[in-house]
Amino acid sequence: GAPAAEKFLKKMENMNIAGNNSTKPNLVSFTTCIDAYANNGEPKHADRILRWMEDSFRNGNIDAKPTARSYTSVLNAWSASGRRDSGQFAEKILSRMEKLHEAGDEHMKPDTRTFNALINAYSNSKDR
Repeated sequence: GAPAAEKFLKKMENMNIAGNNSTKPNLVSFTTCIDAYANNGEPKHADRILRWMEDSFRNGNIDAKPTARSYTSVLNAWSASGRRDSGQFAEKILSRMEKLHEAGDEHMKPDTRTFNALINAYSNSKDR
């Protein structure tokens, strides 16, 4: 499950820090872990992995650059959660994407899938 995926993501990172460059977590490693939590209905954990991914990229791991799909996976997790506040949390994810796009990252431009996920988060929330 998702906790095991995260355990191995952490192991990859620790091995990389110890000098094994062939285990550096990348886009696929992080996004797969995000998807695992999203599929388990655990949006807070999916968002935590996305933040870890963002930090890894900011700290020099260019292979861990989040994509719009990474953010949309977290939006989908919020949408599927049915939580009362899922729309509000999803909107914060969208805001992070928009800030990155406004800062010049063309790949972070929200698209129809992004907005559909946000709309679903609000429509599926308990606070309709």
